[in-house]
Amino acid sequence: YRATMSETRMNDLLRYCRFDDAATRSEKMTTDKVAPIRELWELLLKRLEVCYIPGGSITVDEQLVTTRGRCNFRQCMPKKPGKCGVQIFWACEFTTGYPLMGEVYLGRQPKVATAGPNKDRIKHLVKRLVKPWINKGRTITTDNYFTTVDLVEDLLGAQTTLVSTVRKNKPYVPKELKPCTQRPVYSSLFCFDESLTLVSYVPKKRKVVILLSSMHHDSMVSNEVEKKPEIIAYYNETKGGVDHMDQLAQTYTCKRKIKRWPMTFFSNMINLAGIAAFTVWMTKNPEWNDHKLHRRRLFLQKLGYSLVDAHVVRCSHTPHAL
Repeated sequence: YRATMSETRMNDLLRYCRFDDAATRSEKMTTDKVAPIRELWELLLKRLEVCYIPGGSITVDEQLVTTRGRCNFRQCMPKKPGKCGVQIFWACEFTTGYPLMGEVYLGRQPKVATAGPNKDRIKHLVKRLVKPWINKGRTITTDNYFTTVDLVEDLLGAQTTLVSTVRKNKPYVPKELKPCTQRPVYSSLFCFDESLTLVSYVPKKRKVVILLSSMHHDSMVSNEVEKKPEIIAYYNETKGGVDHMDQLAQTYTCKRKIKRWPMTFFSNMINLAGIAAFTVWMTKNPEWNDHKLHRRRLFLQKLGYSLVDAHVVRCSHTPHAL
């Protein structure tokens, strides 16, 4: 790669790289906090949407892009490895981790009125993330942060089912399903209401896990020792789509130590574009290097060489360009 450009030129490009017009940035940021990179972000989302058709299950969760730079919508999440950064809500295919649709969490936008109560805001967020695949028979898997009965019913009316965990303090959860010292370990209680199913499972003493599903309509339980309900087995299988995508992005990353959050955000976009490109390539060429375990690394290497090859040839004929 050093045959492409000098280290000094690379550092200069990182230093002066911008993604918008500085003359109109202040005006745009009065209504959009992510204006410095909004145009490029929208272009990426459009390409991600049209380049790949997901399978039957889609995961909705959040990703934290770690940054310590000055950013007025940076979130602090102590349970995440990076602690602080830009939070992005994603809809991903659970098998490949392909990023289908994303939305940056910006908090309360300046000079923009709030769009209803908090539960409606979350409901509309999930519907925006899965909008291209509504009415197409998909199943959404998410956690209790996004779960509302209104959301489940709206999606069900659009031929889309949902499987999700539920917080125990929700008013629609019957008291019989909440933690109780009398319930034996590995026991399950089901609650049916028309097209919705609630299940309460006891993994250990004095603890329960509650899930809501519009996909399952029976009380099937596995024959294993732990006797997990089918709803929990399906949730465990499909809940990790966004986490898988984030793990892939951090394994081979182009991120550099820099304090400007747009550059950190841009590095994450390149990582996600690499994941998407690899997924599309493997879908069309499933037997490519099938005997190797590091196919993604080989793909990124070939992609990088193909991008810089023309520059290397040009620089070889004009040495002063280095």
